[in-house]
Amino acid sequence: MSEKDARKSRQSNRPVAEPQKPRQAGPGDLIWSLWAVWVIILFIVTMLLFFIPFLLFSYFRKDPQRATNFVRLSRIWMRVFLTLAGCPLRVKGREHFQKGETYIVLCNHNALLDVPVSTPFIPGGNKTIAKVEMARIPLFGMMYRTGSVLVDRKDEASRRDSFVKMKEVLDMVCICVSILKAPVTNPTSP
Repeated sequence: MSEKDARKSRQSNRPVAEPQKPRQAGPGDLIWSLWAVWVIILFIVTMLLFFIPFLLFSYFRKDPQRATNFVRLSRIWMRVFLTLAGCPLRVKGREHFQKGETYIVLCNHNALLDVPVSTPFIPGGNKTIAKVEMARIPLFGMMYRTGSVLVDRKDEASRRDSFVKMKEVLDMVCICVSILKAPVTNPTSP
């Protein structure tokens, strides 16, 4: 900071931002990068292994059996995936869900792992309100559509339609709806 800027800052009692030095990459960055690549590869490989049982036991069924079977398979898939990724999972709070009841489960959604960690471990079958863009990914999209009520957030008719589908899911026997709220701001808000 120049002497002139420092004087102005003292006179106005406002801090002047100093340019930050770029952070130096260290050995930990390499480790995290390698782990991230490992997790991506692991997700793809376990998804492909999971895909055949998914087709055999879930995809061609009708709801609610389709959703229930999908969640059962997802539990196995996510247990294997998370354990191999070095993220063992401990599930607590199942006693709060009563058998035969339907629920709306609301979670904060801040990371890519929020959905695979939370929704397979909600007791019973469930579907997640999910953005339609992810359903376009080959193979993964088939599973994504099976476990989701899709919504195009930019289309008012799609948002309205997803609400109707959500009510239909809740009317099914023992099916829950999971809503993962992403921390986004609305650009049209004041």
